[in-house]
Amino acid sequence: MTETSHAVHGRDFHDLVRLLDERPQWRAEMRRVVLSDEYLAVPEQIAELRREVAELRRMADARRPDSRAGRRRPDVAACDA
Repeated sequence: MTETSHAVHGRDFHDLVRLLDERPQWRAEMRRVVLSDEYLAVPEQIAELRREVAELRRMADARRPDSRAGRRRPDVAACDA
C-alpha cells in the first residue's frame, strides 16, 4: 500500500487566497470548514457581551443620584475615552 503525498506549495496557497479575494461568497464556507464551532460563535458572543455591558451601564447610570437626563459624571465619562 502506497501513501500519496499531498504537498501544498506556496503558489497553491496564493492561488487560494486570490480565489477567495475574487469570490467573497466562498469565505464564509471556508471559515465554516477551517474554524471550529467555538471560534465561529465568537462574533455573536461579543455582540451579546456588548449588549449586556450597555444594559449594566444603563442600570448603573439610573441608580446614580447625579444621573439626571442620562448624563454621566465627568470622571465616569472619562473612562469611556
